Order: sequence, then structure tokens, then C-alpha cells
Amino acid sequence: SFTTLRYLIGVFLRNNKVQRQAAKKTTKIQANKLRVQDPILAWQTSCLWVHFSDDVKKRVTDKDFINLERLFLTGCLDRELQEKCRLMDGDLCLDNFRFLQVYTGVAVAPEQLQDKEALAEEQQETAALNLFSVKLEREVKLWERYQQSLQEFNAGQKDAKSSFRREQDAKLKDWEAVANYTQKKFPCKALPGEDAVMPYIRSCSADWADSENKSHEEIHFIYTADLTSLGSSCSRYLARVCRILGDALAAGAERSVAVVVGPNVASFGNTYEDEHVEKAQDDVEQQLRQDTYDMSVKRAQLCFAPETFGSTKRSLVHPMWVCVNKATDANGKLLSRFANSSLWHHRACMGIQAKGVADFVNPVQGVTIQLNTINLSKAQQYKQHISGPDLWLKVQEALWKGLAPGPFTVAVYANLLPYDHGLIQACLQRALEPSGRLPREAVISGVWAYADEASQRSKMADWLKRAADHQTEKYVKENVLKLPNLVLKDFSPEGVAPTYDTREYVLTAPVEGKHLSFRQDVLDVYDGKFSKLKEAYEALKSKHNAKHNPSGVPYKGAGKRTEPDSVQEVQGEPFPDEDSFESLDKVKATDGHVTVIQSQLPELFELVFSAKNAMYLHAKSDGVLNTDVPLMDLHGEFLTGKEIAGKKDILTYKLADGASVACFSHPDGESWKPPFTKGLATLKEFIDYLTDCGFGSVTSPCHEISIGESGAVNVKEKEACAYLPKKIPSRTQADNSNAGSFVDFMDMSWTDGEHKKKYMKVHMHFTWVHNAAQGDSLTPGKPRFLLTKPRRLQGGRCYKLT
Repeated sequence: SFTTLRYLIGVFLRNNKVQRQAAKKTTKIQANKLRVQDPILAWQTSCLWVHFSDDVKKRVTDKDFINLERLFLTGCLDRELQEKCRLMDGDLCLDNFRFLQVYTGVAVAPEQLQDKEALAEEQQETAALNLFSVKLEREVKLWERYQQSLQEFNAGQKDAKSSFRREQDAKLKDWEAVANYTQKKFPCKALPGEDAVMPYIRSCSADWADSENKSHEEIHFIYTADLTSLGSSCSRYLARVCRILGDALAAGAERSVAVVVGPNVASFGNTYEDEHVEKAQDDVEQQLRQDTYDMSVKRAQLCFAPETFGSTKRSLVHPMWVCVNKATDANGKLLSRFANSSLWHHRACMGIQAKGVADFVNPVQGVTIQLNTINLSKAQQYKQHISGPDLWLKVQEALWKGLAPGPFTVAVYANLLPYDHGLIQACLQRALEPSGRLPREAVISGVWAYADEASQRSKMADWLKRAADHQTEKYVKENVLKLPNLVLKDFSPEGVAPTYDTREYVLTAPVEGKHLSFRQDVLDVYDGKFSKLKEAYEALKSKHNAKHNPSGVPYKGAGKRTEPDSVQEVQGEPFPDEDSFESLDKVKATDGHVTVIQSQLPELFELVFSAKNAMYLHAKSDGVLNTDVPLMDLHGEFLTGKEIAGKKDILTYKLADGASVACFSHPDGESWKPPFTKGLATLKEFIDYLTDCGFGSVTSPCHEISIGESGAVNVKEKEACAYLPKKIPSRTQADNSNAGSFVDFMDMSWTDGEHKKKYMKVHMHFTWVHNAAQGDSLTPGKPRFLLTKPRRLQGGRCYKLT
């Protein structure tokens, strides 16, 4: 220790003397630059000198030793002594010191030093590798500490956000703001018959007027009667509907109008034949024009956008009638203000977007029908062909155009034949428009004309109430609809996310907050340093990359690509030779006619089904097909409850807990970025994703899903659910949404979903949808086929899957 202290002082004094001789008188000298920069190495150098000093004293004269000691204490021997310290050669002896040759005159022959030189080089590389390893370990520890802190912070934020969403949902229900809003704005009730319709409308409209500080006389009434919703029973109710309309328009001639949508089917027996349908429409017009009802009637057209029906042969126009009371003023002009509207004069609503089949509903049925909307009967689908929110938005726009309504105008839509919630949706969307441009509107729905059983009418009214509540709640949560006395706060993150200091990372560089890559400039230096220890050096790099940089690509500086695409990172397994074919032409030559179906990744592959009931993957380019790319879905229908009993070859849809694995999907849009994986994931992972997207609670038709305080997902089965696979109907076009039904069902194990060739497996699939009756819901979707492992494809070749 005494020698080290003398050495530190001597080096400081020498450096001070040299600095002062070289510097100007006015130059300030920083003391820290004069001291030894590496105290540990200084301690090792002193220990080395003390260890050999007695042997040196015996080898040289006293005068030479004093001179050598002075050179050591002033740092003049540092280069050689520190070199020996770094090498750490256990066989180091006095003859190895070059500075002794100056004083003893004894030189060592080169041949004698050859082995020692090789050993010294290896020891030098060992020291350099040890230093590299220590520095790398320090940076890795720093990075792992940051990742752990970030993970804990994100977990805390996720739990806080989830709790916040649940609290907001609970407040929304406790305050009953949505229920109060919809009870006033969208009242629905099952009525015993047509005699109860007008009293109910007058009662609800009076309540609406009071809530808007208006008198009943100031309300504009628009009576709607969508005869398509009656199906083949239209003729049974037509006279009663016309009588209600005639009485209603006569009671308020100046501020009322009726919109009647013509039927799209005829009476039972000739339901879908064009000639009979046109006859039914003519019967409606003839009935409306009877003098008994005292109505002025104009025939108009609903004109759908050409692209809305795709390749079907459905007509783009559909008849409707606009009716007002015949009462006139002194000049013979109709009293009704709506006789000035664009719809009355132009008699057309243009560019209507039809309601999608996926949005079809059956409000009198239970969970099974809600899960099988695509399998609704022809009659159930026809009731919604001429429907949807866009249709009513176009009708509303044409009705009010020419009347110049304002924010003080109030209007009631009396829906005489409610079925779905299209008119309610349209009014809600108009309520989102800036105030001052549109009237304040309400929809009154009285259910009376659909069934002789009161229970069926009650089911429909309850369904409409739920649909209105859920649609309103959706807009409130999205903060686009403001309700009185209801303020929902936005989530504010707590605390500050941990950060890292890039200056701490010399050998490596953090990439995208996920990986720790070697710096390219560092590798350029170190890759040439190790000739004898190259294997150990490469093993050290490989071990680091395997854990912290899976791509293996070094960091090359800002703005430069450092990672390949995830698809390229996976090394897919090739198909066996016996299931690999040179080209699609070869398949056609052996199997005959083929059906080609576009995949969800058309640039990589397409599906091919042959006449011999075989399924192939046709590679369009070289690449890897991962297990997170859906191959196709399976056609069939859902069964629930007692319907499952006795059924064989069904795929069970059951979620046990948050660890249950399935495929999950969601709508497209900016609020869903980045999108969730299309491959397999746990229910907990998808719920965490929903939380990040702003959803605090999760509902499902057949499962009761709750989230505990600690974020644990609890699942309880409300009703058993299963999927019954079916072959594709002859008139249904095959695509990747149903192509799974081409597979031979005898080759499938429906217990675990695996095909006998082991290339693919079918899995449960749940999709996040806005369900009219249940709100935002995690709804069972068609089962989905995925590969069991990643496969490497070669462009042009075909691979037999079944």
C-alpha cells in the first residue's frame, strides 16, 4: 500500500511537471487529468513491482536499482509492467522484463521466446475476452433491470386502466343515465292490438315534448310502416295499418307525414315470384289511395347503390309511398309542411347502402339464432333486405330537406311496424351531428302486428330496448354522445414510465425498446481481435443474441434497418417429398378439375381443392407460412343448451379460464392498431388487448366473463355451446370463410380438432362484434384452421394437406 501511494504521488508530480512545461502561464490545469486514470491497474502494477523488487536488487547494482525504482515511481515503466498485469501469466519470471536487459546486458534469444510469445498472445486475447465479457454482462444487467421495471410499470398501468374501465362501466349503470335517456328518446312496448297504438304514441310523445320543454302541438310526427318486416303476412295487417295512418294524419295534418315501405314478398304460396310481389305492391298503393283514409299519396323509390348487392340479381329500386292528409289551406295548397320536402317532390332516395347479411337479426329468438345470423331462413332474411340505418338516414335527409328545421324543432318517428333497430341507429347517428343543423328526434316503437302470442311481442320489444341501450352506451363510452348530468373521465396514466440512458450502452444498443443488439462498429473492432479464441468469442455473441437479439442483426445506426420481418425470422419446416408436387399443372394432370380459392395471404399462397377431394396449398412465392395465418374457416351452425344432446362430430366451444386458447379477431380501424394476432392466443391476452383499446368489461353470449382486482380472468359457462360442421350448400359460393367444409369430416378428430395428416388443426374462434341485443360482445365465430407448425414454401409448388 505504501509503494502504491508513492507511485500515485510520483505519477501525479511527473505529469504536473510535464503539463506546466508545455502549457502557457494563463492556462488552467485540471488536477483530475494528472492523476492515474485506472486505480485498479495502478494497484496491480505496484504489487507486481513489489513482488519482483528483491530479485531485481540482486540482479543489478544499488545505483541501478535506485534508478529503476525512480523510473517505476514516476510511471516510466508503466507500459511494460501494465502489459504484464493485463496478461496475468502465471509463469512470469524476472527474465521476461525487457527493461533489465538495459542494465544487465543479457538478451534473450528469439527462439527461446517463441512459445512464450504465443502464450502471451493467447493470454492477451483471454484478458481482452474477459474484459469484453464483463462489459457485456454489465450492459445486459442494466437492460434486464430496465425491462423488469418496464414490465412492472406496464402491468400496474394495465391493472389501473382495467379497474378504471370497470368503475366507469359500473357508474354508467348505477347512474341509469343511459336507461333514462333511451326510455324518453326510444320507448318500446308490446301492445295488445292496433287500438292501443295511437294512445301509446300520444303518451310517449307528450313525455318527450315535456323533456324538451315543448308543447305537444309543436311536435312533427313522421309515421313509418315498413311492410317488408311483415313478410308474407302483409295482406293480413294492411287495412289496419292504413286505418292507423289515416286517423293519425287527420289528427295533425300540418305537422305530420307517413312513409310506407312496400312489401318485397307476396302472400304465402307465391311468396317470391316477381309477378305476385308486384301485385302485392299494387294492392298496397290501391289500399292507401282509398277515400276512406283521406290521404294524398305519392309513390317514390328507394334507390340502392349499384355496388351494395354485389353480383346478386336483386333490383336496385324498391317502392315506397309518402302520404299526407288531404287538408288544404285557403289557396288549395296542402296543409302538411312535408309537402314542401325534397322527398315529396323528387320521389326518390338515392345511393342507399344495404344492410349487410352479418348485421341481420332475429329479435324473437335466443342465443342460438344470434350466433347463426348467416343461417337465417329465407323469410327471415327477406324481412331485412330493405332495411338498415343508411336507408333511414337517406329517408330522413330527404324528408327534412326543404323544411329548414333547426335546433328548436322537435320530431317523433312513430314506428308502426318495428322489427330491427335501423331507425333507432339512424336517429342516434343524427344526434351526433353538431347542434343547430338538425331537429331533436325521438323514435316510438309499438309492437302489435307480428304474432298472436303476447310473449313473442314482448320478446321483440325487450330486444329493441336492449339494442337502443347498447347502441347509446357505445356512443357514450366513445365520448361522441353527451348525456345530461353524465361526465365520463378519460384514463390518466399514473407515474412515469422507466427509461434507460443510451450512454450506458457501449458494446450494445437498445432497439425498439425490445432487443439489445451489438453495435456494428464495436463488432468491426472486436471481430479481428480474436484469432486463438474465435470460437469462445462467437459462442459469447451467439448466447447473447439468442436471448436478447433473436434476429442476430447488429445495430447500424439511427434510421437503418436492424431487424428482418418477423415472417423471415421463422425457419419453416419443409413439407415431406411425398406431399410436394412440382406445379399446379401436375396436380391437374393427376386429380382433374380443381377449384382455386384466394387465401388471406394471396401473395404467398392460395388454396386448391381437387375433384378427388384433396386439398393443396399452391405457393405463389418463396416464403414461410406461419401458424398465425388462418388457412380457412368452417361452414356450419352453432348449437346451444339442449340442442347439443345426442349430436356427434361437433366442436365444443368452452372457455374455462383466462388461459384458454383460441383464435380471436376484431374489427378493422384506427382504434384497433396494432392489430391482435390472428393466430392462437389466450383469453387473458385478448382481454388485455381489449383493455388497451378502451374496453373495460367483456360480455359473451354463452359465457360470463369477469375480471378480478388482480387482473385474473374468471369464466363461468352460462349455456353450453358447440359448432356442428356442415357441407357448403350448393348455391353458396366457396371462399376462405367456408372452405374448411371441403375437408373430409371422417379425417377430422373433433375432440382435439386435428386432421389425420397432422398438417393442420381447427380451433375455436371468437370475434369482438357490436351485437344489437348484447352490445359489444365476444361472440363465437366460425372455427378456424391453422397449420400445426410453420412450413417453408417454394414458389410454384403445390403441397397436399388432405
